[in-house]
Amino acid sequence: MKKTSKIISIFIIINLFFVINTNSQNEILNNLYLSSKGESTNDEWIRQVILGDINNKSEANGGYADFSSHSTTVNIGSKQEITIHPGWTGTLYHESYSVWIDYNQDGDFEDDNELIYSKEKSKEKFVKAEFIVPQNAIIGTTRMRVSMSYTELPESNKNFAYGEVEDYTLLIEPENIFSEIIDEEIKFSVYPNPTADIINIETKNNDNLEIEIFSSTGTLLLASNSANINISQFADGIYTLRINTGEDIYYEKILKKK
Repeated sequence: MKKTSKIISIFIIINLFFVINTNSQNEILNNLYLSSKGESTNDEWIRQVILGDINNKSEANGGYADFSSHSTTVNIGSKQEITIHPGWTGTLYHESYSVWIDYNQDGDFEDDNELIYSKEKSKEKFVKAEFIVPQNAIIGTTRMRVSMSYTELPESNKNFAYGEVEDYTLLIEPENIFSEIIDEEIKFSVYPNPTADIINIETKNNDNLEIEIFSSTGTLLLASNSANINISQFADGIYTLRINTGEDIYYEKILKKK
């Protein structure tokens, strides 16, 4: 009984540490990003943002709202869709939109691929955009900023006259490399498997091959355009091969064994 009590106590302490650590991480993130807001929301504001598990409706929030408690998970390499609904008190104004994701988690939205969407001077009742989470995104918790400004395109770190800014949380996870293959008629061969060194790949068309090898945790270990790959430097274990022919993508598990 005493042993069970000790185990429960340790479990509670570990979970309490996790909660405190997570809250501390969110607080650190909040302090990293430069502020941005709309000076007035008398005529327009962000009424709703939809992305994955995020489906947040709100009224005017004084030009800025920290919705980092609203989060969703995205996988590297996955296609995502974001929808933004403006709110108007009456007249429909031309609104401009910008959305950023801090893919490298460095506390800003200034890097080349972090502006994922922008649209100028729209009176549409909602705007929608698709984007792909890049391969160089860092796994973990990060920030997404959604901005809507009257007429001018908003910048990530500046205030503007009319409109609103909202911040959200994204959890970036490894690529879902075990996704179901849609086209089951694709013929390919990977041999020998298991292998100690060389993997040979044959498909219907080897002219435009893009080959990637991932660890069991989804980390990209090797990229090549060759149909003959040497993995002798890898530790023994199971890896996932991603084969892109330019027309189709499919996966195969391989065993590295001396």
